[in-house]
Amino acid sequence: MGFEDFSFENKQPQKVEREEEKKLDARLGFESMEQREVIENFLDHSILSNYKKIDEGHNGIIGLVDLVDLQKEYLELVEEAQISGMNIDEEKLMNVFQERFGALLETDDKMAAKMLKIFSVEKANHEAAVQTKMYDLIEKAKTDNPEKKYASTPKIYFNRSVDLRLHPELKEKINHDDVHIDEKVNVMSMDFLRGENYDYYVHKEALLAQGFSQEECEGKGYEWMRANLSSLGLVGMEGTNFGADDLKHLNRSNLEALSKFLGQRKALPEEVFEKVRNTLDLAHENNIFHRDLHERNLFLQLDENREIVDVSIIDWGEAKVLPEISGLKETEKKQLVYGEQKKDFVLDDYILKYEQFFVSKSAAEQKEKAEFMEEISRSLRIIKERASNPDEMKTNKKLQAYQELLEEVEYLVENEVMDKNFIKNLDRNFDNFSALVVPEDLEKFRLKLSLWLDFVESHEGVVDKEKLGTYLEGNKSAKLYIENDRERFVKYLKEKAEQ
Repeated sequence: MGFEDFSFENKQPQKVEREEEKKLDARLGFESMEQREVIENFLDHSILSNYKKIDEGHNGIIGLVDLVDLQKEYLELVEEAQISGMNIDEEKLMNVFQERFGALLETDDKMAAKMLKIFSVEKANHEAAVQTKMYDLIEKAKTDNPEKKYASTPKIYFNRSVDLRLHPELKEKINHDDVHIDEKVNVMSMDFLRGENYDYYVHKEALLAQGFSQEECEGKGYEWMRANLSSLGLVGMEGTNFGADDLKHLNRSNLEALSKFLGQRKALPEEVFEKVRNTLDLAHENNIFHRDLHERNLFLQLDENREIVDVSIIDWGEAKVLPEISGLKETEKKQLVYGEQKKDFVLDDYILKYEQFFVSKSAAEQKEKAEFMEEISRSLRIIKERASNPDEMKTNKKLQAYQELLEEVEYLVENEVMDKNFIKNLDRNFDNFSALVVPEDLEKFRLKLSLWLDFVESHEGVVDKEKLGTYLEGNKSAKLYIENDRERFVKYLKEKAEQ
């Protein structure tokens, strides 16, 4: 196909007046906008050919483009056109490239990729305008109030509407990625955020806390993660006949269960929710309401060690911007923003409910608790790993005893009345097995606690945690190092019971 036939329509987030266009032409050395459009078209085609889909939302998909690969193809397309007789100034080519994406810094790997949002035209301009407004407000607030901390929002570099009628190969690719388009598609470029949305983060962190490795979790979808977290009481959703509202409810129940589980083992930096709260306050002061701030639109930026370095509020496509209205009560303003039923939108403060699971205790307390839970879980984790090897199971009597214990436990669950004798019988089974595996007193006691921990987490609701805590509390030991562990575990059970 000859690239001289390109006929793309360009729409910027804010309309550029003709006088501004002339200034832009002069700055970049263009004699006419027609020449500029030819170069823009090469870049549009390179972007849509190179992006890789990494996520999707209600209105479109998120794609990633590597600027090094993009620049290479962009210049190859131009070279092909030049061979066919087109006269294009290569310096101007790079001027347009850098105007779109910023200078490509080869020493900074974060500049080697950009995030693209590719979706139908209707909501693109609104989202670009609101997100740009919020970006500017946040940057100004950081300067005006340096003592306050704010969440970030990705900076938008451009928003273009591209006509695909003459380029069926591009349309086919985009349709294949589930962007429901007709003749045009909008391409929005914004900062690439390295990390995970809150939903994915808590799923993956729960897997890591359960002993899975980074490699095992890499690239896994939600169905696989939920299947491997079933012991935490999660509800499977794929392959069912649930309606959309039921799925939302189930997913949020799962996320609360995961957050409670993680909150016992680690703490999110306290400033995560502080930043979100301050940013929402800033938006509301300027009559901007997100209305879609659910778990997948709260993005946690992570470093290579999975430490949270920043938090971002993304996807402002459903945002409502009110005119300057004074004298309205908060209830009246909420009705204007969310509507009477509030079914179609998420209240902006909804996401803050997760704060209680992570920052109700100091980071030092959370760290100490996480280390304790790791200590008492270690022995059982090793046994489980070895029991997964069929060859070792055949010859190792201790592993065979573990299999027999599991069968006995399930028998008790199915046939015993759930009373104090049930707890007593289970405890006796756990105690006998622990004595067989590790005769040393402390390790024996920790293995028993680990078996109880595994049981209450895999059999949610079978044992009253308060009653179990009371039972264990009555089994005092004369040995201080055992007594300390017992007290800490009882405290853990009682906190779980309160939740």
